[in-house]
Amino acid sequence: MKSIRKKAIGILIALMAFLMLTACDGGTDAVTTWDTSRTKRYYESYGVTGQNISMQATMSTSGMQGVYFFTRNNEYAYIDASIAGQQVKLLADKEGYVYFNIDNEEYWAKSDPNTQFGQMSNIIWAGNQFIIPTAQNVMTVSSEKVSMNQKMYTAETIKININGTPANYTYYYGANGLEFVEGAIDGTNVGFEIKKMSGEPTKEYLKVPEKWVEWNS
Repeated sequence: MKSIRKKAIGILIALMAFLMLTACDGGTDAVTTWDTSRTKRYYESYGVTGQNISMQATMSTSGMQGVYFFTRNNEYAYIDASIAGQQVKLLADKEGYVYFNIDNEEYWAKSDPNTQFGQMSNIIWAGNQFIIPTAQNVMTVSSEKVSMNQKMYTAETIKININGTPANYTYYYGANGLEFVEGAIDGTNVGFEIKKMSGEPTKEYLKVPEKWVEWNS
């Protein structure tokens, strides 16, 4: 546990930079609705229409690249992210308790909802603020054609209401479908290249760890 205490602050701050995703605004040339959006069809094609999800992606920002996995059901939400050569695993339950593990330590640490790390519960449930758009939270949808790296994309920007705060997500569709999602954190660009998406949660990760200790610093 001493090694967890030494590593946790720095690694979780780095992870928070990835988790606090708010996508950047961009120019648009067409307005559509959620019901007619390409992104709605994308999620529905993988059966992602509610709480259940399992997703793998590659993240990149500030010259760093990370491997990201997220899954969630009605009871638990789980994130496994490798950043700058270090791995952090996070599990939140529906009561707001957070379990975390750094670099595959033998014991997980458990934080109460009112602690610094316990307050990450909502972020974990949101899957790094990768909020799944729905008819209830989508505010506006707009679309434009863009050219990047000598390729043409349809960029669909969706403004979502997150507890009263609007956030924009831009989905880039190329010849092979959705290729990546782009955003910005305090002026820093963040990219997500989705590798796998499913409406079936990965249940093996959605349970309380067998070995854990209280860690309410």
